[in-house]
Amino acid sequence: MWWNAPMRKRDLLVVGLAAAALTGCGAPGQPAAEPGKAATLSEDVIPYDTTVFMTNRNPVLPADGGCGPVTRDFLVQIGMTLDKYEKPSTDSSGKTCSIYTRDAQLQVASAHKPFGDYWRSRASETSDPAATSSLGGFRRFILQGTYYAVEYPDKYNETYRSSPRKCNLAIDTGAPVPLTLTYTGTETTEFRQTCASAEKYATALLSKLDPGGGSRVG
Repeated sequence: MWWNAPMRKRDLLVVGLAAAALTGCGAPGQPAAEPGKAATLSEDVIPYDTTVFMTNRNPVLPADGGCGPVTRDFLVQIGMTLDKYEKPSTDSSGKTCSIYTRDAQLQVASAHKPFGDYWRSRASETSDPAATSSLGGFRRFILQGTYYAVEYPDKYNETYRSSPRKCNLAIDTGAPVPLTLTYTGTETTEFRQTCASAEKYATALLSKLDPGGGSRVG
């Protein structure tokens, strides 16, 4: 993506001015949402901070926390390898559903901030994509053709390379708050590999929890 490419100082100045222009003007038109159908999204809006997101749908997971439909049987259906006694559990905050396997951890929840905050790099004070974007991991993209998504590394994990890799996703499901997913790999897993796993499980989760869904559904 344009914000990750290596450039000389002169090139950075040009891109900086272009980014400022994109921030100050409206994003390209987005596909209309037909009744009961998910629109196929265009990547033309990815560079624009001013992209507008719909909020006409219910969150994929309960907004008040807990695992809800994310049961052990459900996770087996989407291809997660669980040991005999492992099952999804709500963390101490009561907001995030944690899933543990022998060599990885997956955490899913409905966020407490709108998707636009993630898109514009203002997710939170503790895991702000703006703080991690200089590490080269922040990325806006389209997931499975129908969901706007943001991907970013964990700042602490990227600073201390010996710790396990984490990849965070925020996915716009057309609700007031997005679905968030954090996948933690092993110490030897590279960030790009970790994010590939995160995207795989996000796709599997959405196929079951939000069949036929997307960011723009009429």
